Amino acid sequence: ACNYDSGATANDGSCVFAVGGFDCNGDCLAGVGLSIVITADEYSAENTWSLTEDGVEVAFGGGDDQNLSICVDPTLCYEFTMADSYGDGQFGSLAFGGVDGTTTVTLDGTEVFSSTGNWGAFISGNFGVCVIEGCTDPLAANYDPNATLDDGSCIPPAVANDAQAGAEALTMTAYGTCTSISGTTVGATDSPESTFFDGLYGGIGGPFIDVWYEIVPTEPGVRIEVITSSQDCMLELYDGLGSLVASVDEVFTNTGEILFSNVIPGDSYFLSVQDFNNVGGAFEICAQDLPDARLAVPNQGQVYTCGTGGGLSSSVYGAASDWTFDDGVNAPITVSTASSYLHFVLIPGLLPATDYDVTINTFYDGFAVNAVITDEISVAPPSTGLKTQYINSTVSLSGNAYIRCLQNTACGYESFDWRITDVNTGVVSNISTAGDLLFLPLITDIAYGAEYTAEIAVVYNGGVVTTYGAAQTFFTGDAPVIQLRTIFNSANTALALSQDIQATPKVFLASDYEWSVERTDVTELAFVYTRGLAVRVARVGDMPLSAGGTYNLRVRAIVPGVVTVFGPIEEVVVLGGAGMVQNDEETSPEIVEETVVKDNVISAAVTMYPNPAKDFVTLNITGIAEGTDKVLVAIFNTVGQLVQSEQIPADGNYVNSVVALNGLAEGMYNVQITVGNTVSTERMIIQK
Repeated sequence: ACNYDSGATANDGSCVFAVGGFDCNGDCLAGVGLSIVITADEYSAENTWSLTEDGVEVAFGGGDDQNLSICVDPTLCYEFTMADSYGDGQFGSLAFGGVDGTTTVTLDGTEVFSSTGNWGAFISGNFGVCVIEGCTDPLAANYDPNATLDDGSCIPPAVANDAQAGAEALTMTAYGTCTSISGTTVGATDSPESTFFDGLYGGIGGPFIDVWYEIVPTEPGVRIEVITSSQDCMLELYDGLGSLVASVDEVFTNTGEILFSNVIPGDSYFLSVQDFNNVGGAFEICAQDLPDARLAVPNQGQVYTCGTGGGLSSSVYGAASDWTFDDGVNAPITVSTASSYLHFVLIPGLLPATDYDVTINTFYDGFAVNAVITDEISVAPPSTGLKTQYINSTVSLSGNAYIRCLQNTACGYESFDWRITDVNTGVVSNISTAGDLLFLPLITDIAYGAEYTAEIAVVYNGGVVTTYGAAQTFFTGDAPVIQLRTIFNSANTALALSQDIQATPKVFLASDYEWSVERTDVTELAFVYTRGLAVRVARVGDMPLSAGGTYNLRVRAIVPGVVTVFGPIEEVVVLGGAGMVQNDEETSPEIVEETVVKDNVISAAVTMYPNPAKDFVTLNITGIAEGTDKVLVAIFNTVGQLVQSEQIPADGNYVNSVVALNGLAEGMYNVQITVGNTVSTERMIIQK
């Protein structure tokens, strides 16, 4: 008690206590305050308010009473107000304890507690029974922990990096990473070093409060990123001599960046982060190195074979790039990619046997860091050989048979020179082709069952010819064994005397075809029939076969210098008059159904003029069966070599077309015309 008597032995009830946080002299006791306990009955509207003062609890009735006035002394009272989220002003169980009920408590108009869905609450705080004015912001430079009422005197905390001299160091990280630190312009002042934006914006700009950061890049390029949600920032970057390097006008409460190149690695640079509104705010900031792009180490100085696939990589992974290839003679080749990889097939006009200086300009989020590093690559001279499937392989000889070389190893090629050697005879054929195919009929004296070697050179870059590659071997197959076409070669096929029969396949280099004929129903001498027109079609009545006879037929191709054999035996029956076949067991004829093979036929004579011809010949064919869409024209020399062939479209049942003779030499030729399953051969003379 304020009037405590240490000599008294009995309390006479005269003790006087200090109340309301004041001491016995009437001075305010710092840290002494009130605690408020609010309880609620879940099932009634009665609420209890209790006040605890210096550990002594005093209870007040609640009920519907919304306001409570607590007076510390007659001159100092506090008003506590309790309110809920409902309009009836009651503290019943629905309002105070319902899941959607919200209860708030205010002290002199200031909310000190808010609760949703609770049955009771305990609120405590140094609400103060006496008022001490001062700075109540714990972050302020002049914070007063004893103050109970903020008097507006708070001073923002001092900012260590407020001036360039106190710039905070930013650690540089690699491109693609961003290790941010927190910063603030709260409490910052204007510094005289950052002047670029002063006086801008129609005279309203600057000076602006700012803070400073120092960076020491290790690469020629730098990226600074600022992320803020509380202010509009502006960024200025200066070198160590105070010269402006780059600036960003405004970062509108999101992410902003400065990207710049051509800095000196190891030198210090200073970044000013300015607040456009001069109110101060927080932000995050980081710095990244932007290296100059160059060829990745495995690509530097390498020799590449053009066209073999693959490509080049930049040292900066994932960035869009401009690639420049300069051989010092021709105009540089420039290619743009959306990534850090460039495939060889995308480089236009790359020349073989050429050295290139390669530079790369890299774009970081659209910002270009100009390349200052040049690396060299070389493109090897073109070399080629046979494609793998033709080496030591057998190629079936025909008018369209070919071998093929490795075109994709010869970028920029103009043509190919072939040196083909017949291993058995030693005959060498020198042939030039515009593409990668060599048709075998172009080889001198091409033969069946022969062994050849191929050596190939590439012509490129305006007539430059590489050396011939290593000799590689291929073979031609044997002359095929032929037989009647499928529609004729079944047993007991019935043929009319006027019908044509055909053999398959067509044999390249064949000078003629022979038919072995043996009658089996009666005894007759076997014979061999040769039509004499180098065609594999024979008329039954011209062979001749007799009406009513049964025959075994075989056929072979006659190829100069090649031993050929007759194919398998096929049995056929020749129809007699009116579709009758003679029965060996009875003298009376048996009526059988006539089997007629319907083929596309040339019903009218072929007209070919002029003959003799010089540079072209006009071909006229009529009577072509419906459904025929093309006619094959093949020209053979006198030794049976195919020298020219082409397909001519049919117009309905009619063909009228000019055939260019493509510089064929003077002499006699056979023109073989194939329409559907029918072949006709005409003689042609060329005179110059």
